[in-house]
Amino acid sequence: GSSTIRAVAGAPGATDSGASLFRVVKGGVSGTSWVWTTLFEVNVAVGALGTSVAMSADGTIVVAGDPANSQVCVYYNSGSEITWTALGTVPAGTTSTSELGQSVSIDRAATASSLNGTMIAVGEPGYDAPGRPGAGRVIVYEYSNGTWLTVLNPVVGSAENENFGETVVLSGTEWFVAAGSRDLGRIAVYSTTEVPVAAT
Repeated sequence: GSSTIRAVAGAPGATDSGASLFRVVKGGVSGTSWVWTTLFEVNVAVGALGTSVAMSADGTIVVAGDPANSQVCVYYNSGSEITWTALGTVPAGTTSTSELGQSVSIDRAATASSLNGTMIAVGEPGYDAPGRPGAGRVIVYEYSNGTWLTVLNPVVGSAENENFGETVVLSGTEWFVAAGSRDLGRIAVYSTTEVPVAAT
């Protein structure tokens, strides 16, 4: 058929100069081959932009993490598919080394008529909790009228050097976070009330 898809890909440190980037592409079948076109690209000379990336189900919003600079950026498709605009400013990590953006996830209904209500989950595995350095945490933000607001108390790792939040998945009214510590190997599922519904 003539259908096309959009995808986002990250490439931290991919260029000869060590610059990092993420790219939004569109793909479709032409004859017997897939053909990909770049719609949008952002790059930074210093950092690890694109370490983690996520795209809304409707392909209109992309999120990219840069844990080397402890930051996350969000862009949305405004107008034509090659016109992308920054969607507010996600608060930076607690320190420049807390690795905010090591993991990102987004949830937004494809039928949403407004950018308000867009939610993202962001991992900050280098976060130092009181008495638990390197415990890590996950923060859930919701976009509202130009601002990213924290909608829940962040979920913080339970042990020193757990690096909780190295991976994260957000899905609807329930969101899933997984600790990045291979030594502890903890996985937990949290609902929006922040009550663990499953843990191993």
